[in-house]
Amino acid sequence: MDLGFWRDLVLFYLLSMQLIVTLVAAGVLYLCVRGAQRVRRRATEGMHRLRSSSSSLRSRSDQLAERAATPWIRSAAAVARAKASVRALLPGRSKPV
Repeated sequence: MDLGFWRDLVLFYLLSMQLIVTLVAAGVLYLCVRGAQRVRRRATEGMHRLRSSSSSLRSRSDQLAERAATPWIRSAAAVARAKASVRALLPGRSKPV
């Protein structure tokens, strides 16, 4: 056994160790990318669900606000009509056109 044999054996050992480390690192990076894709997909689906529920909540709140404001608007209109009637009936005031 000469020195060339040991040199080739050591080079094979070092290269095989580097190959194993490289393959393990590539596997870990592959799993990281797959995990990031899965997280992104779930986050996108969650955002779509959140957007649709937010839209329905917004329309429902608009309906409820309209329903709650209607009596106030009617009462404010009645008060304005009453004020205009009183103003029109008082002597010495100019009548509205």
